[in-house]
Formats: sequence, C-alpha cells, structure tokens
Amino acid sequence: MLAVAATLGAAPAASQSPDSLVAQLGATDWQRRGDAIARLNLLPVEALPPTFAPTAIALLEREATNPDPGPREGEGYGEYLIAVMSGVVRLQDPRSLRGLALLGIQMSRGAQEYVASQGAPSLPFLDEAWARSQSDAVATTWAYMLGRYATALSRPERLQVIARLVAVLPDNSRAFTWAAVMGPLPEAVPLVEMVATGDARPETRQAGIRALASLRPVRDRLSSREVLQRVSDWLDAFCWSATGARGDACKMLSVSLTNATSQVESRGLTGTRIALEDLVRQARTARAAGGLRDIEEHFIVGNAEYLSTRPQ
Repeated sequence: MLAVAATLGAAPAASQSPDSLVAQLGATDWQRRGDAIARLNLLPVEALPPTFAPTAIALLEREATNPDPGPREGEGYGEYLIAVMSGVVRLQDPRSLRGLALLGIQMSRGAQEYVASQGAPSLPFLDEAWARSQSDAVATTWAYMLGRYATALSRPERLQVIARLVAVLPDNSRAFTWAAVMGPLPEAVPLVEMVATGDARPETRQAGIRALASLRPVRDRLSSREVLQRVSDWLDAFCWSATGARGDACKMLSVSLTNATSQVESRGLTGTRIALEDLVRQARTARAAGGLRDIEEHFIVGNAEYLSTRPQ
C-alpha cells in the first residue's frame, strides 16, 4: 500500500467523498494526488464517480510524458506512480492505452496483458514507447500479442509485430529471450538457442538455458503442421517488402514451406522429411547468397531440423 496512504484517517470526513478525491487528482503536489488515488483505489470500480476514468487516465498519460519536476522524497513517488497505474489498469478502458503503453507496462504484467489484448490500437503507442526507451516491457508486450492474444491481430498486423520483436534480438538478447518465454513463442527456440550458446554474457546465456527448458516442451506439444505454420508466419515477417535477390529467396522458401505443410497433412512427418531437407538446403543457400540474414537462416533451419528428427 502506498506510503502516502498511511494517513487515510487524518483528513476531515467531508473532504473524503469520491468526487472530492477525484478533484484532488489535479493537485499540484504529487503527494496530495497520491493520497487521493490511494483512497480511490480502495473503492470498487462500480462505485467510482464518472469523472474518475477520464481524470485518472489523463493523469497517467501526463506522468508518462511529463513527469512531476518537483521534489520526490524516498520511494514515495514511485509508489504514487504504481497507484495511478493500478487505478487506471483496472478500468480496462481503451482510452488508457497510451498511458499504459508509455508507463504502465513497465510496472505491471496486468498492464502488459491489457495493452496486448487490445491488438492493433495499441501498436502506435507501443512504437512510441519503444522509441522513447526501448524498454524490455515493450518487447514482452509484443510477445503477448503474438502468443496468448494473437486473435486480436490480423495476419498483416501479426507479421509487423514479429518483425518488431525480431529486431530486438541483436541488441537486447535478454529482452528477446524473456519475451519468447512470456508469449510464449515456442517457434523461437532456435533463436533462443543462439543466445544460450553464443551470447558473450554468462548471465544472458544462463537466461537462455532457462528459457529453453520452458519453451522446448511447449514446442513439443505443437503438431508438426502448427510448427510449420508458425515458421511460415515468421518467414513472411522476415520477407515483408523484400525485393530483388532477397525477394526471390523468400518466394522460393515460401513455396517450400507450403509444400512441406501440405505433405505433413497428407503423408505425415515421415513423408515430409525430404521436403524439410530441401528447406534446410534452400535456407543455407539463400544465406550464402545474401538473400537471408544469419538470424533468419538459423530460425528456419533450426525448426526444420527439429521436425526432421521429431518422432512420427
């Protein structure tokens, strides 16, 4: 509970109506605002005045974009921000998406999941949040969008989010690894394996090893067809707007993936092994010719080889 809420019983009763507390959210002193939001958070949502939602949402967004420049003693200011976020996220109000994306997701899994669950309307706010801080929380929220809240996105939107998340890996492998676990995104196992075996930082390699222990069983529970469909989505994300030699390589690999998926459905995994071997060979050839990046080749080859050695 907020430190600023320690004096809940001290103010005159007449000043403690919900409407008067909402009015205090506009106070210049953040401690007064903190006291008011702490009291309001004790009320059930249905008992809050109609003015609470727009006022609290505006306050969260203001704190996200223009935090209080005044004195911040001890940890009280951080607790105040958590209270504002908590008061807003429980509203489940789409008007709160910007404030939650810019600030709330850094403090709360509930905020991450709500922002992810809203799908496309959240994307520009997450892009803004990434541009401001490149926060790990943005990567995790993107992963929730691709995992447990995938139905909130159209396929083109999904491909764009995959592309955003993959771009995190080269510079922040720890954030990518955690996001893959939280999604969960079991198709990302080959990329997490790169982290677990090749990252220069021992603590990040250990995080990759722990992530693999979580993700591999999830991938094992997917059907072979589901794995190929996920690989196809990622390939299409890699190849978004590809032209020239890269576009040609993407088309060839897409045809091979479609063929492998069709064979899995009609002939089972045993009858698909040659198609999977062709896919591996084509991906390696495309990488050597500059049509695929290292990460992309590793993703395709890793999943294809996994399926090739998988029991029928």
